[in-house]
Amino acid sequence: MNLTDALNCYCSKHLDNRNWYRWKIQEDYFQANFGITLKGKTCFDKTVELKNKLHEKWQSESDSDKRKSIIKAYISVWGGIKRISDGTINYYMTLTPKCLISLGKKGVASWSKALVIQAPQQYAIFDARVSLSLNCLQEMFEVEDKHLFPILNSRNKKVQEGNKKIADISGNWEKPDDSKFYDRYLSDLKSVADHNHTDIATIEMLLFAKAEDIWMCFKNNCKYSDIQKDNHNRIKLCSACLLGLACRYNGESVPYEKVLRLAEEEVLIPVCPEQMGGLSTPRPAVELKNGRAVTSDGEDVTKNFEAGARQVLEIAQLYGVDTVILKQRSPSCGCGQVYDGTFSGSVVPGNGITAKLLLENGIKVLTEEDL
Repeated sequence: MNLTDALNCYCSKHLDNRNWYRWKIQEDYFQANFGITLKGKTCFDKTVELKNKLHEKWQSESDSDKRKSIIKAYISVWGGIKRISDGTINYYMTLTPKCLISLGKKGVASWSKALVIQAPQQYAIFDARVSLSLNCLQEMFEVEDKHLFPILNSRNKKVQEGNKKIADISGNWEKPDDSKFYDRYLSDLKSVADHNHTDIATIEMLLFAKAEDIWMCFKNNCKYSDIQKDNHNRIKLCSACLLGLACRYNGESVPYEKVLRLAEEEVLIPVCPEQMGGLSTPRPAVELKNGRAVTSDGEDVTKNFEAGARQVLEIAQLYGVDTVILKQRSPSCGCGQVYDGTFSGSVVPGNGITAKLLLENGIKVLTEEDL
């Protein structure tokens, strides 16, 4: 398998909708400074619309200062690169696309945005999140001839963590010439976009938006080879605590004999949505109250539970998993029954946050008690 094959396999599972893209736009700024009103309903649609309208303004504008303001707004206001100077913007505007690309990884997160405003159908943004996704997917899909995309600085802690791991394992990977990696990146994007009947911007936006999820899949040792090598293998996700991993709220595990026996016959991928959502082990006990995940001290940790649930769904979709085995009565994994929120041991009908999300996406949920 090569990188294009891996990207095709991954991207084809996520292009039915664009809900994965959540980058918000300062719409008031672009309305006040450029007269741009965005009509799109989703973050994805608005982002594409903004880029195209800024491109149209840049193309029709003859005043160099106004052109510079368009490029700078896209890089700093939309793109979040606050410290870019007017001198750097002037420099970008004096260079041809070929000369910009020859700069290599230096300033690529900025100059690639400048290229996108000039020709959005021809160029795509390259930044730390995109790079991490490309590098992790090569390892996850066991690409034969891996090549290392530049590891770029990021303020995002998960991206930093992922970059460190990639740096540790990529010693034998091919390292393309610094001035040529971007052309190869564009070539890969175009191949994948053509295969999936879309454009290079959509593929780039998916790699950007999914960077943290892809890293968490990689971190949890997810490999695609089990499906590639043996289509008869039965693969399920399973609550990690049922497999003996000490990840429960109290730092313990609850290994379940039937689950352990099943793991000898089938591929069970361990997941702990609470840890994957950023909660530590041990951690305060949590129960569901009116659909919210709340600790016994009253702290609302719903966002962590939801983030972990999304990552579990991501892994299930990546491997085409149609069945998961989850810990009964857990506020994240419970299916059919959950604790009632009083921390008294009483249970009520209901589903945990992860179980609910999986069921909503057509994935069958079993508990250890169903085996």
